Amino acid sequence: SDYISFSVSPLDGKSHKVQLYFSAAGNIAVNTPDEEITWQRSTETGLDVMRTGTVAQNVLGRSGDDVRIDWGYLYLVAPQAKGLTTVMTSSQTSVNTFANSGTLSMKDDAAQPRAAGTNPLTLAASYDLGSVSSTVDRHLILAYDDIHSIEYFHQPLNAWWKRNGESTPHMHK
Repeated sequence: SDYISFSVSPLDGKSHKVQLYFSAAGNIAVNTPDEEITWQRSTETGLDVMRTGTVAQNVLGRSGDDVRIDWGYLYLVAPQAKGLTTVMTSSQTSVNTFANSGTLSMKDDAAQPRAAGTNPLTLAASYDLGSVSSTVDRHLILAYDDIHSIEYFHQPLNAWWKRNGESTPHMHK
């Protein structure tokens, strides 16, 4: 998992209008673009949680060279803050909407499941920071929860970070 931090401050002492955009492609969660994915949103206390993953969820089902993980879920988690908007939709729609309006104030794409390579999905977040005259900080969490990380004597085991019952959306604590 990664924290993506944004720190914005004017260098000329003047106020500037600022909007930020970040997205993560749903095809991160597949081995090949023909695999079907689903996505869902949830809210945890103070968090906007989006995730996507394959329909099949064949945990620890692949090995070898030139193979990408296609079990588990890709998460984009945004702490709720003024000016935050998020959406799960096609990359093209997300980028175009943000470029035209500076926000992501549309509904999530409902056309699921679908192949990851068909109208590729993205998990996106934007911040409209308004007029910035001093330093403003925001952060996001980008994580991949592989459900089980290893098989030991035919027993699938969780990742070490989950040993105390932690969940992906709560990694920011």
